[in-house]
Amino acid sequence: MIGEFQSERRVVTVLFADIVEFTALAEKMDPENVTDIINEYFKISSHIINKYGGTVDSYIGDCVMAVFGAPQTMGNDSKNAILASMEILKSINRINKKFNKSLSVRIGIHTGLVIAGWVGSKVKRQYTVIGHAVNLAKRIEEFGEKNKIIVSEETYKNNLDSFKFRETTNKKYKGLKTSIKVYELIGSKRIEEKDTLFVDRKNEFNDIKKMIKESNNGIKHVVLLYGVSGVGKSRIVYEFKRWINCTDYLNNAIILSSKRLSANNSIPYSIFIDILSSYFNIEEQDNTSTIKSKLRAKLEPYELLFIGTLFSVKFSTYQPGPDELKLGIHMTIKNIISKLTDKHLLVLIFEGIDYSDSSSIELLNRLISDTEQRNLFICMTSYTPVMKKGEKIHIQAFSKENSKIMIDSLLQGKVSNDIENSIFEKTEGNPLFITETIKGIGNLSNISKIPNTVQEIIMSRIDKLNKKSKIILQFASVIGRESSCDILKRLAGNNLNIQYNLEELKNSGFLIFLSKNRYSFKHLIAQEVIYDSLLIKQRRLLHNRIGHIIEILYKNRIEGQYEILAYHYLKGNNKNKSIKYLIKSGNRSKELYNTDNALFYYKKAIDLMKDTKNRSEYVNVLKSVGDTLYDIGNNNEGMKWYKIALTESEHLNKYQIADIKRSIAAIYERLGQYDRSLKWCQDGLKDIRNYNNIIVSKILFQISVIYFRKANYKKTLEYAIKSRKIAKKHSHIQDVAFANSFIGHAYHFMGDFTNSEKYHKENLGIGKKENDLFRIAYSYDSLGCIYKDKDNFSKATNYLNRSLEIFEKINYPLHCADVYGDIGELYFLMGKPDNALKYYDLSFQIIDNIGYIYELIKLYRRYAEYYLFKGNTKRALHNAKKALELAKTSGEKLEQGRINHTLGKIYNTKKMHKISRECFNKSIDILKNIYANYYLDKVYCDLDKINQSNQKN
Repeated sequence: MIGEFQSERRVVTVLFADIVEFTALAEKMDPENVTDIINEYFKISSHIINKYGGTVDSYIGDCVMAVFGAPQTMGNDSKNAILASMEILKSINRINKKFNKSLSVRIGIHTGLVIAGWVGSKVKRQYTVIGHAVNLAKRIEEFGEKNKIIVSEETYKNNLDSFKFRETTNKKYKGLKTSIKVYELIGSKRIEEKDTLFVDRKNEFNDIKKMIKESNNGIKHVVLLYGVSGVGKSRIVYEFKRWINCTDYLNNAIILSSKRLSANNSIPYSIFIDILSSYFNIEEQDNTSTIKSKLRAKLEPYELLFIGTLFSVKFSTYQPGPDELKLGIHMTIKNIISKLTDKHLLVLIFEGIDYSDSSSIELLNRLISDTEQRNLFICMTSYTPVMKKGEKIHIQAFSKENSKIMIDSLLQGKVSNDIENSIFEKTEGNPLFITETIKGIGNLSNISKIPNTVQEIIMSRIDKLNKKSKIILQFASVIGRESSCDILKRLAGNNLNIQYNLEELKNSGFLIFLSKNRYSFKHLIAQEVIYDSLLIKQRRLLHNRIGHIIEILYKNRIEGQYEILAYHYLKGNNKNKSIKYLIKSGNRSKELYNTDNALFYYKKAIDLMKDTKNRSEYVNVLKSVGDTLYDIGNNNEGMKWYKIALTESEHLNKYQIADIKRSIAAIYERLGQYDRSLKWCQDGLKDIRNYNNIIVSKILFQISVIYFRKANYKKTLEYAIKSRKIAKKHSHIQDVAFANSFIGHAYHFMGDFTNSEKYHKENLGIGKKENDLFRIAYSYDSLGCIYKDKDNFSKATNYLNRSLEIFEKINYPLHCADVYGDIGELYFLMGKPDNALKYYDLSFQIIDNIGYIYELIKLYRRYAEYYLFKGNTKRALHNAKKALELAKTSGEKLEQGRINHTLGKIYNTKKMHKISRECFNKSIDILKNIYANYYLDKVYCDLDKINQSNQKN
């Protein structure tokens, strides 16, 4: 592999210097004299071009074409081209004196991208540059004026600090669609002298040390260091890490770092995978079995499911839903941090968070907002102040005075102010650029070769590497900012030992080693410049080879490489592999509830699949987009994608069509359009004859949900039981559990506690077997409510408390609120109304913030019962009316029946007996109609008590 690439993309400066009107002059001269003059001109101009680091590309008649920056850049190529052109102009006077002529020269210069390399055949080959930049330089020279140097805007911008220019009239050149700006060179600039001052990051560093000391004493601190690339953020991080390690009373501190600075990085929770890899000591070469062992050693059983997902290892056949998985990951990482901060100072460092994925940022924000954490110091770095919370420290470039101290230090002695000012003006005080510039100088005798741009600086340093090291660096730039040495070695060729070259790249400051087998580019800009220097066809070839290598190296852990493989095969223009891994990446992101990434991957795949013959797979991806949008509540967009999928129905089987229609039905059910939802489900089933299919099970379950919302519990049971039977036959445990829940709820509301308890206990068993915390907690809550309604307050208390404990542990606020409300009602029934109010208020804080209507209705009804008990009929009536209004809007029949029951009691207390009777009758009619026998019995019981009381009075 090594040595096969010879051409490359380079930014060079092209110079054309042509003798004006020489053809007309030559007609009057002897050919021998003409040859002498031309040879003298070529000899002098070639010497000058070589002197300034350029290469004579060709002689075209009486014109010289020179290239600065290829095959090797000097780091200040456009400046050298201008210096050479100035000297060529002066040399014409010597030629005129020697031959007694009055020759003039016309010079044009342009800086731009070219393809540099060998062209021709085996018989004759030539190193040259090809591209629009060459043509433009020629056009600028042809339309220039005699004895003047005209440069393009690109060359002008690169040399503002060294030369004076005058803008000329914009010109429309032959072959160009638009006119361009050109500038006439006037002369060199003089740099003024300035004094120097001491340079340090003392203030910023002292602020950070103070915060770390306070964190060591129990106070959590969050700090964001932000500033442009190369300004010194990573250096400050390095210094305070070193300070922590050298400080006696901080020697027990734990430091976990993440440094993923690639803009292409889109792996969900990427920065936390870095942190956890360090904590669990997970190495690049670890197989699935080793990773499982390391996780088991430090995690509780219920935590394995969530952290295992991040490392693409499975501890259970159960696949949690997106909300449950996200909250489980968040809570488990929070628990890990809590354990670490219990006895030690924990320092978490996240460098380059502006390149992080959205899942990482969401979790990071939650950790920052968590007021319970102690002994924690979080430091982040970014290009801009992306985080809203935390202490922000803006790291700025050095002033001119401070830059000079750094320059003198790097050059190991005081140098002239002209040199200091020149370097400062080129680097604008950026510490990285100052360092790179001085590295490009090499020694003070080459001070005139100070680079004009960082790109030139980097390329000049690359050109000084040996050929093999340079090629390995190019390979590394295609692999990415950070990677495994194993991939690089295979790409270079397994039969070659590249360790020497890696050491050279490390010593030259291009690479750093994160571990024995893992390296990273020291600076992102270096990787980008090197990558851009490769030909597009070379990049594509390398990306495809890298993808193939990753598939081989990680064949036992391929799930964790989906996003990286998608990236490489996309860049490699490998359509089939791109589609494969884009879809897998989308599925993985969706499972981790990283919906932005999921949509990105799916839509990328769809763009590539528009002309695919595999229309079935195409529709599956369309539906996945709809499912992702549905998960985040974007109903209208989700509906649009489902209906696009249906337009491909001619390519689908009846089950695929039915499943899409079920998804559309689910949106209508969520929108409260139950009849329309039911129609879509029935339409999906009409062409299906064989009901023994898991898709049918899902549709039947959706129908049971619709009937449950319509408070038709007999129909709910009918369809949920059918769904359960099919799901059980296909061993789809999760679908069995979904059906069990609604079967249990329907029996509960119908007053059949025995059957309700049976199905919820079965779900509890499923949850325990699958290590599904959500299912366990949900089943405990359901069972607690059954025992509450059976007046078995002891068992109810036990189940509800166990449910709340788990929901709080996995940080599932909605269900915490649900259980708070159920515990509150339990206390109310136990005759402890003040305790009940406390839990109602806890529930309300969450429910009102989320805006979940069903739970809000129940809560307002419970408040009404509380205030009625307290004798405050005004507040009781206010809450009951709010509950009824919401119940009518949403169509919740059961709650309408229960609220009318409550209103009947309130109006009876207010001695408004006629209205009370009307409310009781409405309650009875509604509850009879929906077969809610348990709650109907309560209405009759309260009505009998009221009638008896009224008769006595």
